[in-house]
Amino acid sequence: MMSSVKLHLQNLPIAEKLALARRILAKVNGNPDLPQTQALLAETTALVEALEAAETKAQGSRQQAIADTLARDAQEKVVDRGLRLLAEAVEKETGGDAAKIHGAGKSGWRMGGVSTKSRHDIQGLASGPRYHVRVAAIGAAGQSPFSDAIDKIAP
Repeated sequence: MMSSVKLHLQNLPIAEKLALARRILAKVNGNPDLPQTQALLAETTALVEALEAAETKAQGSRQQAIADTLARDAQEKVVDRGLRLLAEAVEKETGGDAAKIHGAGKSGWRMGGVSTKSRHDIQGLASGPRYHVRVAAIGAAGQSPFSDAIDKIAP
């Protein structure tokens, strides 16, 4: 009865696969029972070395990606802190006046429409840009104060 070689390579992690490959290459190299396989040995060795080089490069890339992500996260915290300081300064300078706060940095508000319904579609907006929107309710007692502004992207 003839035996077959079972490698089980399917779910083997790269590091374990490389270790297995090195063990196999060592056992095949110069084995007197395998004279015909010696011709494939150099080619297979080159393939294994290429995989090792690719794995080393990938590991370096992973480490660089981790370092880049940590640097980005640190920069994000710096930006968050800067934005909070700016927000505090705006609040202080405006005395907490909502109209002044929401108008900061914008060229001004324009009326997008009036509706007595709970929904209103604003016409004439370009598709894609970000718009700052705030609403006020209209009821029997008249118009309410404007809501806080929200950002919406026109579809």
